Amino acid sequence: MVGGGELPEQGRRVLDSVMRSLRDDPPNDGVLYRHLTRRIGRECSEMLDEVSWEALCVGYGFHLGPVPGDRREDDVQFIGFGSNGYVPVDLTQKYPRPTLPGDLPDAIADVWRALGRDESLHPALQARMADLMWARRDRSEDVHWFEVAVDAYVRMSDRHDWHIVERCCGLRRAIAIAAETRGTDLMNLCCSAAQRMIRDSLRQGDGQFGIVYPLLASLVSLDRDVGDLLDDAICVYREDPANQNRLLDLVAKARPEEAAGVIRRKIAAFEQRASRESGFLRLSWLREGLAVADQHGDREAVARLLAEIERVDVSEGVHTETFEEEIDAADIEGFSEQFAVGGGLLAELAAWSRYCPLEEESSALASAQAKINQYLHLQLVSQVVYDENGSVRDIHPGTEEQLRHVMHQDDCMGIQFFGGLFGSEALRNIIERNADELGDFETLIQCQWINEDEAERIGSALRRWHSGDLNQNDVRLLALCVESIIRTLLKTVGIRTTQLAPRGAPGTIEPLALGGLLNAWQDLPPVRARYFRLALLDLDGLRIRNSIGHAADHSMNTETALVVLIHILCFLGLNIRLLPEQQAV
Repeated sequence: MVGGGELPEQGRRVLDSVMRSLRDDPPNDGVLYRHLTRRIGRECSEMLDEVSWEALCVGYGFHLGPVPGDRREDDVQFIGFGSNGYVPVDLTQKYPRPTLPGDLPDAIADVWRALGRDESLHPALQARMADLMWARRDRSEDVHWFEVAVDAYVRMSDRHDWHIVERCCGLRRAIAIAAETRGTDLMNLCCSAAQRMIRDSLRQGDGQFGIVYPLLASLVSLDRDVGDLLDDAICVYREDPANQNRLLDLVAKARPEEAAGVIRRKIAAFEQRASRESGFLRLSWLREGLAVADQHGDREAVARLLAEIERVDVSEGVHTETFEEEIDAADIEGFSEQFAVGGGLLAELAAWSRYCPLEEESSALASAQAKINQYLHLQLVSQVVYDENGSVRDIHPGTEEQLRHVMHQDDCMGIQFFGGLFGSEALRNIIERNADELGDFETLIQCQWINEDEAERIGSALRRWHSGDLNQNDVRLLALCVESIIRTLLKTVGIRTTQLAPRGAPGTIEPLALGGLLNAWQDLPPVRARYFRLALLDLDGLRIRNSIGHAADHSMNTETALVVLIHILCFLGLNIRLLPEQQAV
């Protein structure tokens, strides 16, 4: 056991030994201080006195990073000491997180002071200790710790035996110290080192943007001339529009006279990349360009990009996987039998339309959460959701949006199974049991809110579906009938179906859209309202009505869509009962 407080020669040999082992077996994660701390903590406790061992573990256990709330520029954050995040577990009780350099006892600082003076150490080791003494504002000796720290960080930046990520971070810390102390010579030293590191990184190709960009951003924030370096970086990263855009933002700051041209270059970078892609990748790059154009008010570019987005075929490069699932015919028959209630066609259709293919929301959310918990990819990977109009959303794990998206996916599958199989077979059986009444269906379903023409459309579509002569026009007509019938129903019971137009002359009145009508219908059970929205309107749903209204294809086949619409219309026609006072409205 070596004693001493100021870390004698034995302690320096320990550090040299650990450094040699790191050089012989270098980690590739760019966090060498963490590995240094762990090895000292694990291998050196018996070789040093307690104070010296703790001083090394805690000192090298600090990590540099952005200081919360201290942002100098949009792209440049002040780099300082965060918590002692790399301290070995054995010491976390004695030095709990966060512990800052000034919180440590003087005996620990004595060891740091000795190492901070020692220029025989690797500059990464000396820089850390000198920086800690500067952070403590130590004045016990005639040493300008900020000068020692900056000099060591700059020497460290040129040493290729230390990982580039921490060399860059150390250099950014040196720049922060030089800015804090207003040392012109120190700042010139740091900026020259930063320029060298940028040039070296650019020569490595396009793989070190995380080194090049923050250093360039620091230089630009200091009003340093980075003309050639910035142009070289834009050339090196020309294949990545996102990186190009960040660099072009620096161009706008460094050369304000080029700001207007920078916006055009940013948009063009996304357009050029999109021109080399197809399908969803093309759509993604065009939408990035659209966001930039819209942000900067370039109406011409917005119009051009919207036209390009409409022409994208997102199916290009997308592979569809199909699978078969066997369903016992007895299950379908058992489902269908629950609607054989007797009483004729309308009675059985009323029973059929009272069935809702969705669970109550609380149960559906619980099922969705269980599904997320079961599948690891849902817990780790964001989903990208897009539709035929080029609308794209990112659904991130662990969010309320993800939970509801998974619920809606399950809901939609339930609606499709109902319309395409279980509900379809039940409807077919109902018609066959009551075939003699099918010709009078129009007369039977008419009511205060379903007029003769609408009843005729519903009946004609139902008969064509049953005879196998269905066409897409039947689906279009019935989808429009739904909105008309709901509007008339709400008027019948005295619910307002209009609103003041948000745009236009004061006092202009416009009708509520279908979504607004469903919001106004407060008495509609929530599970039924969710069913209507997912089947007819919502982006997360099947959008039968909205797709037709916007001249786009909905995501269900024609027969399935028609069964769902008949199901909704039968509910509206056969299961809504008015109170006596409402009948007089």
